[in-house]
Amino acid sequence: GGACFASESLLDGMGRRVFWAWALPQRRDGTDRFATMTLPRVLTATDSGGLMVEPARETELLRRNHRETAATTLDDDERLFPALAGDCLELRLAIQPRGARRVGLGVRAAPNRIEETRIVYDAVARTLSIDSSRSSRDPTVFRRFPLFAKGVEIRDVPVVRSTRTGCCGWRSSWMPPSSRSTPTIGWR
Repeated sequence: GGACFASESLLDGMGRRVFWAWALPQRRDGTDRFATMTLPRVLTATDSGGLMVEPARETELLRRNHRETAATTLDDDERLFPALAGDCLELRLAIQPRGARRVGLGVRAAPNRIEETRIVYDAVARTLSIDSSRSSRDPTVFRRFPLFAKGVEIRDVPVVRSTRTGCCGWRSSWMPPSSRSTPTIGWR
């Protein structure tokens, strides 16, 4: 369900349940664009009876050019971090909303931000979702879907996304598209 279909899984030589799926095409025009598969993920049963899903550790071999930034408190101004530029980023964030209702990370932004995909954590509803309402100006592209439902405990959600536009930035609220071309983290 969600953004994927036709999942496959296997038990590997280390006893892990590894699965992957076809990523759904983002267009509704009926063309066959099923050429993308997800990264392999590992399913693990937790002691409390839950299910943990995480990228297979072999994906760590894809990492290079590690960069890190110090903890940042967001205020009304936008902060840019040019050292985090890249066209393929793995971001690991620890977010403390401190009263903010929503926290968001903007990725795959066009230079003028008229197109941008947002990964949004709603602290009130306790949901994590992908907002693709501005991911494309093409009206045939699918829109948002939830990643986690209410009541799901979110601990560590690794997000692997690529960006087209260089710098990562942080801002205090979602703003209309501007001439700046930076992916952002925002608070509302």
